[in-house]
Amino acid sequence: MAPRGTKKESRQEQAKDNRARIVEAAWELFWLRGYHAASIGDIAALAKVPKGSIYNYFDSKESLLIHVLRRIKYQTETHLRLNVLAGSLSPADVVSKLLDNYEELFEPLGYSRGDPLSSRMGELTDTHPEVVAELLPIQEAWRTVVAQKIWAYATVAQIPALIDAADGLAGMIYAAIQGTLLQMKITHSAEPIAEAIKTLVPMVNMYVSALATGEVKA
Repeated sequence: MAPRGTKKESRQEQAKDNRARIVEAAWELFWLRGYHAASIGDIAALAKVPKGSIYNYFDSKESLLIHVLRRIKYQTETHLRLNVLAGSLSPADVVSKLLDNYEELFEPLGYSRGDPLSSRMGELTDTHPEVVAELLPIQEAWRTVVAQKIWAYATVAQIPALIDAADGLAGMIYAAIQGTLLQMKITHSAEPIAEAIKTLVPMVNMYVSALATGEVKA
């Protein structure tokens, strides 16, 4: 007969495993099908857990979505900052590195999925505004990382106007890249990313140069 402590630890490990499989299944289905089309039953089936057991770990489908997408904030604040955008980079280099990273991320998926966070926010903005409000800080984490990289470059390069423009430029970069990823999803092709590398990168470089020379104001 197994000691009571061993049984308790076994149940805890099983619960931890169930929760992890639910999160992975939800991530996959929300990204693949969208929030509305991915049912709790579908998630349970993919996770290989009873449908009702999901509510032992998450209060609602909405809370499961928020938990799942919070991994993006972690990825932004670790992988993006420390790996993709490591070191001192110009704003143009930041854009280039980001686009290269997205191409690498989406290539194994046949370029058939859009950004998991922005796609869900767009899907839910009219029907679940309270969920979108919960997701906005995750989106802001991306912009903050990019703005900080621009600010750091501007400080070293001694471009005061770029320091003032860092947050706004980060927002424009975000919007442009999201449009690129949407076109990528629609066409199932890396061509929109290639076009952005050819056009967006030099546009950002020219804007920074214009700020440095005073041709434009922040």
